[in-house]
Amino acid sequence: MRLTKATSIAVAKSLLLAMGADDDEAQIGAEGLTDANLSGHDSHGIGVLYMYARSAEAGQLVLNAELEARQLGSILKINGNAGLGQRIGREAMASACDIAAREGVCIASLANSFHLGRIGAWGEQCADAGFVSVHFVGAISRSLVAPHFGREARLTTNPVCIGFPRTNGEAPVICDFATSAFAAGKVRLAYEAGKPAPEGALCDADGVQTTDAARLFEAPLGALLPMAGHKGYALSVMCELLGGALAGNACGPDRQAPDKIINNMLSIVFDPEKFMPQEVLQKESETLLDWLKQTPPAPGQDKVLSPGEPEAIARRKRLAEGFEMSDGAWRLLEETGENLGVSASELNRCADQG
Repeated sequence: MRLTKATSIAVAKSLLLAMGADDDEAQIGAEGLTDANLSGHDSHGIGVLYMYARSAEAGQLVLNAELEARQLGSILKINGNAGLGQRIGREAMASACDIAAREGVCIASLANSFHLGRIGAWGEQCADAGFVSVHFVGAISRSLVAPHFGREARLTTNPVCIGFPRTNGEAPVICDFATSAFAAGKVRLAYEAGKPAPEGALCDADGVQTTDAARLFEAPLGALLPMAGHKGYALSVMCELLGGALAGNACGPDRQAPDKIINNMLSIVFDPEKFMPQEVLQKESETLLDWLKQTPPAPGQDKVLSPGEPEAIARRKRLAEGFEMSDGAWRLLEETGENLGVSASELNRCADQG
């Protein structure tokens, strides 16, 4: 199934409305999920809505929830009340940016949000407002990632994001990655499409590396591996402590919840002009980025890119050409629609016409 930005939003919005979201929330959620697809991250795009529907039915996703916020100077504490992450995250980051504009910095803890989606979106939101941001994410979910030297899952994928603004009209510099070798969603896409998982992504129940994507979803369960061995493992532990224990009061065995997708996030948002005049910072940062991009490419590669540039390239391409959903992923959405009272013909009409 080939979708455009408009048709993807229409499909996602129809499903979110059927789940019980009001019009504003359904629009925000559909736009956020579609932006993940446009950015090239289909693992966090509208294909996740079948999981969202199950969670809404189980009461784990609370649609139209209002966040609760408490501010103490530059500190902001937010309870997302299990609300839709695309809306809760947007509102939380807007509040953090408002405080950073007044105070110079905001350290914000967001607890108890339903799945926050692609974390890079929050770095982009802050960067677009002119702020540098750092985000550590934990999850109340089933463990998916084995510790370094381990063969059984003890951690979640615990993403990290850093966003750095640019003032020349180019996309911001964005570092956004799971601390596992590959995000669980990438392995899920392979599983749904009947394809092998990427090399080095996971191990089986005996700790032997495998490309069998089913080992993450069917018994005997294996585990994702940490990225870069002990380095990714250490970073994942810090996410568990900062994004879990500190931001959400949940880490380790206490946050085991196999059927949930609740995220907690600690965000540090600050005004770079408090450290360096904008024109000086722009000159320094653009000089660095230009110098890096002038590096002669390695054999088989076109060119060196800046962090976040692959997403910007994908967004331009997919805005122009649309993007493809696998047959398996589309069938899951059709089945979800049928369960929600949205017929396959209606869903296909949205996909055809927007």
